[in-house]
Amino acid sequence: TAEAEAERCMAKARSAADQPPALAELGEEEVLSALEGSAEVGRGGFGVVYAVELPSLPGWGRVAVKRALHGAEGGEVMAEVSNLRRCAHRNVLPLLGYCGAPQAACIVTALMRGGSLDD
Repeated sequence: TAEAEAERCMAKARSAADQPPALAELGEEEVLSALEGSAEVGRGGFGVVYAVELPSLPGWGRVAVKRALHGAEGGEVMAEVSNLRRCAHRNVLPLLGYCGAPQAACIVTALMRGGSLDD
């Protein structure tokens, strides 16, 4: 069921706080291909969030891809990557990957079901 899958993903994300996964540097083509036709699941000041599956991250199922808004500079993405790499805690979603290409600049985290901290 979807509920069981969501719980499995959250358990994996919690365990990643103790043993962070290797950070995947994603290619522009993989990101753009995954985002094609995917639905927006959230939005913030940094960008738009999509739930997609990425071949570079087997075993994670659907992940959250937070794509930088057009006009955001690559430095903003890399600053967020740097901050998240230093922040391993059970209450922070683990950073799984990123893409620094201008047309596909994004960060990838585990997918949190059930809303956001703003809800």
